Amino acid sequence: MQRYEAAARTYAESVRELQRGLAKLDYERSFLATEEARYTSELARAALLQHIRNHHC
Repeated sequence: MQRYEAAARTYAESVRELQRGLAKLDYERSFLATEEARYTSELARAALLQHIRNHHC
């Protein structure tokens, strides 16, 4: 749960960064970082759900 929470928080922070209206180069870099954070968040969520299924938490 902590891993998923941290990953989701990082993703949310990345999205806020994109909303600040950055220069094009900074935007592209931030967009890629946001996509990576989204993917990491999805992996952490999948791991959490698998843990819940396996251990009936």
